[in-house]
Amino acid sequence: MRLGVSGKVFLAYTVLLVAFTANATFTVLVIHRARQGVVANEAYLDLQGSVDAAWKSLNDFAPPACRDINSDSAPIR
Repeated sequence: MRLGVSGKVFLAYTVLLVAFTANATFTVLVIHRARQGVVANEAYLDLQGSVDAAWKSLNDFAPPACRDINSDSAPIR
């Protein structure tokens, strides 16, 4: 079966349309994954802020001999 000029143009148009659709779908998926990564990173930063605040409050209530809980030089009791 031989294709005429109009058949070849239609086939080329169809191939380009499929290629652009695949490219757009891939781009949307990559952007969606990147957005999920940003949301997860924001949640991690919020959690890290809460942990830092908890460490600071623990340091405020520690006895003077054990003032710095985070350091390795704190005495062991």
